[in-house]
Amino acid sequence: MPGACVISCAIGSGAEVDDILARAGTAGGAVPEAAGTYDGTYMGYFTDPDGHLWELVFNVQTTSAATP
Repeated sequence: MPGACVISCAIGSGAEVDDILARAGTAGGAVPEAAGTYDGTYMGYFTDPDGHLWELVFNVQTTSAATP
């Protein structure tokens, strides 16, 4: 599909990823499958009602690096 892209967002926790996916599903989006851990990163995907694909990502190492 020409011009297609994935919108990726860093999220603060795995529980927050799950919450956003649940809310996206009830707001008219589509969640193709439950979030899961891939290479140490917890992530999930949904499409919004306009068909845009969103990637939600939580990585413990990234969160730890931001904490002094």
